[in-house]
Amino acid sequence: MKKQTTKQTHTVSDSKHLSGEISCSSCGAHYDINLLKCPYCGELNYKQAEKEYMQDLNETKSNLKDLANAPFISTILLFRSFLISYAIFTVVIIIIVTTTIQGDKASQAAKNRNAKNDYLEAVSIYEQYDQLYQVGKYKDLVELNQTSKNSFKSNYSHHRFIQLYSDILRLDTDLKYARNYKSENMYYLESLFRTEIQFLCLDSYDDLSDEDRVILSQAFSPYKETFDEFFTLSDQELDEIKEGIKANYGSTYFANEYMHLK
Repeated sequence: MKKQTTKQTHTVSDSKHLSGEISCSSCGAHYDINLLKCPYCGELNYKQAEKEYMQDLNETKSNLKDLANAPFISTILLFRSFLISYAIFTVVIIIIVTTTIQGDKASQAAKNRNAKNDYLEAVSIYEQYDQLYQVGKYKDLVELNQTSKNSFKSNYSHHRFIQLYSDILRLDTDLKYARNYKSENMYYLESLFRTEIQFLCLDSYDDLSDEDRVILSQAFSPYKETFDEFFTLSDQELDEIKEGIKANYGSTYFANEYMHLK
């Protein structure tokens, strides 16, 4: 009956395997360190291959020292030993180079597959985003975006809208802490000021549609007077900030320089 083998997996205890064993760099299985190849997946044990080569090489060097006094037949045997050692060395080098190339190709292929799958998943997520956006469930849209780990979600057409609407959802909490710790902690005040800059400069963001701006303006409107109790901006400062945002400077860039508390 064909012996069944089980693929070994890495665990926290892998580093504690018995001495005299080695962990396969390919499948993770443990096997006798003296074996030339992994008995589970066939991956070459480079350390053992190098060890055997060096042993053969040292033996050849030792024999060559006696070459001058050796009979003709010994010379032939030594030469053959040298050729064998050279052949082993060449094979090892070829295996290492081939394995490295194949490993790089396999790694790149895996990255390409992952990127493709990630993109296909993003397309599916975009459809969910659109459904929530069209029916006005903006809070659910923000929550879906926060739970998604997809690397393409930032390419969604309403991504900036989602970011700004998430700031609106935090405003009540930020305002509460800003009032309670106004004289003790500037973190919440700075966060509020960055938020105010973004909503006062909605027309400066190229990645917002007109519909996005209308929805965000309406959602921010109830908080406008509340912000005025904390901060003041002159028209000139506001114009400078708008120009900076158009030049791709974020709201954080202006927070320290323009934040004037009342």
